Amino acid sequence: MLAIPPESGQDGQDLWPLIDSWGFADPFPEQFDEQGTQDLCGPIAAPESLRDIERLWGWDVVRRYMSDLADYAERRVSEAASAVGGELYLRLTAHAYVTTDAIDRFAEQSIPTIVGWLRG
Repeated sequence: MLAIPPESGQDGQDLWPLIDSWGFADPFPEQFDEQGTQDLCGPIAAPESLRDIERLWGWDVVRRYMSDLADYAERRVSEAASAVGGELYLRLTAHAYVTTDAIDRFAEQSIPTIVGWLRG
């Protein structure tokens, strides 16, 4: 994910993909749409991963875990971000591979940094 603070005055036109590819001459953000190299491991591994989740835990258990974890993350990150004095919009992930320890570390270490960036 790429985030550009609005107060920076930047519109992304000076950002470039790490690898030039078909869209190198396109303006931002289109120049990021087509990359010359793609990691196809995810699409290749996804069917087996989905079967493993069902076999090891079952989807009902995993869905409950992810739902509970999302609720926990919302509370924990909201508490950490309460010093912003405004609104903070984040997209959090709560998949089977995420732990409460990871959420705690994010809230304790990353949220203060993000708030600092927002405050300038």
